[in-house]
Amino acid sequence: GEPISASTAPLWTLVLAIVCLLPWDPVSTAKAVGVLLLWANGLVTARLARLLGLEGRWPLLAGLVVVAAPRLVWGSLSGMELSLYALLATSGVLLHLKSYDQGPSWGAAALFGLASLARPECVLLLPVALADRWRIGRRTGRLLRQCWLQLLVFAAILLPWVLFSMATLGR
Repeated sequence: GEPISASTAPLWTLVLAIVCLLPWDPVSTAKAVGVLLLWANGLVTARLARLLGLEGRWPLLAGLVVVAAPRLVWGSLSGMELSLYALLATSGVLLHLKSYDQGPSWGAAALFGLASLARPECVLLLPVALADRWRIGRRTGRLLRQCWLQLLVFAAILLPWVLFSMATLGR
């Protein structure tokens, strides 16, 4: 009856809670979800490779390398959050880079926030993206007020987890 915050990956815990509601074996279903997330990450990696200028079959190879990487295959079958946060982080980087001409991407900020809920060290992704945006904005002379909106989106996604941690652990 004592509340605790025992998860460093609250988003993955939520995904697993939903998996447990399904009528199938939760362990097998969690592994299947991990594999599907790994394959999705391979597709996003291929798109990212194409965006970065790789041509021909090189983007496909980049995606296949991700899908076949032993540590990522192990992670997808382990029932752990590796595939989820890798997909969210890679997708956030893709959106960040795609938005170079339009200004800061709130979608990238949201994905970085969700990645942080999947693994706490991903909280570093937004500051790196903002530093990159500052570098580009400085070079082009653009004002970077929109970066504050990215910070607000990011903070809004993390706020429930912070409040829950404060309520259960006091820190």
